[in-house]
Formats: sequence, C-alpha cells, structure tokens
Amino acid sequence: MELEEMKERWAALNDCLERTEMLQESVIRELVQMKGEKSVNRLINWETFGFVVTILIIPYCIYVYHRFGGHFAMWDLFIRVAIVVDGLLVFWTGYKLYGLMKIDFTKVVKENIFRINRYTVQIAREKIFTAAIIGPLFVILSVVMSIEMKAPDFIWGVLLGVVVTTTVACYWLYKRVFDKNIRRLQESLAVIAEIDEEE
Repeated sequence: MELEEMKERWAALNDCLERTEMLQESVIRELVQMKGEKSVNRLINWETFGFVVTILIIPYCIYVYHRFGGHFAMWDLFIRVAIVVDGLLVFWTGYKLYGLMKIDFTKVVKENIFRINRYTVQIAREKIFTAAIIGPLFVILSVVMSIEMKAPDFIWGVLLGVVVTTTVACYWLYKRVFDKNIRRLQESLAVIAEIDEEE
C-alpha cells in the first residue's frame, strides 16, 4: 500500500514539477517578449520621428531656395543637394520603418531574427554613408559657400558649432538609441528562440 501511495505522490510531484517548469518558461518568454516589444517600439518611434522630420525639411528647403536663392552659386548648390539628399532619406527612412513594423512577436522567431538582422545591416550602412559621404559633403559645401559669401568670423564659429553639435548628436543617437535597442532586441529574440527549441 505504501509503495502505491509513494508512486502516486511521485507522479503528482512530477506533474507539478513539469507544470511549474512550463509556467516558468511561459513567464520568462512573456517578460522577454515585453522587453523586445519595448525595444521595437522605441526604434519605430525614432524612425517615425526621422521620417516626419525629413518630410518637413523638403518644403522648408524649397522655400529657402526660392526666397534667398540666385545670389550665390554655392548657396543654390547647397540647397539643391540638401533637397536631393533629404528626398532620398525620406525613402530610406520609410523603407527601414516598414521593415521594423513587420516585426511581430506572435509569429515565427526566425522571421523576426531575419528582420532585425536586416535592420542592423541597414543601420551599419547608414552610419558608414553618413560618416563617409553625407557629413563631409555638407561640411565642404558649407565651407566653400561661406568663403564665397565672405562670411564674418562669427559665422565660422556658428558653422564649427553646428558641425560639432551634429557630430555629437549623431554619435549619441546611433550608440544610445539604435545600437542599444538593437542589441536588446537581438538578446530577447535569442532567449525566445532558446525557449522554443527546448519546447
């Protein structure tokens, strides 16, 4: 009789242990999923902000071009380049935003990992393009434009301040916003994939 009772208790304990493990995995998955969704939402918010700003810059540049253009060739060139680059940024930011919005934690983890890896590559390319082409292009155009306009000394100080502030802001944005949230999202997806493999 005691042996039968021990077997029943052992089976009950085993069932309880299995339910507890499943519950723990479920809770861990839910917490990790919430953390990942929070990171995705932050990235989406920043990309949406960038998308709206790039759209608003185009009419402003067109207004400035028509209002102040025609006096200096480099000024006109600077504004034209700004309009073209900004137009390309609208499409680029929209493309990145579209990819981020497809990340869905209720779907297959491999698809989400693929999407976040693609977004990581896009951000890496954006950093290189910004640092190697866009930044130097606008600095050179600004310097040549200021020389052509015979800008006073305080304009040179303002130009230097804008370049330094923009560089620091871009560095902060990429390190503290994009890289940090991408890393958190990748960690969350790795944990979820590990939990799914164990099931």
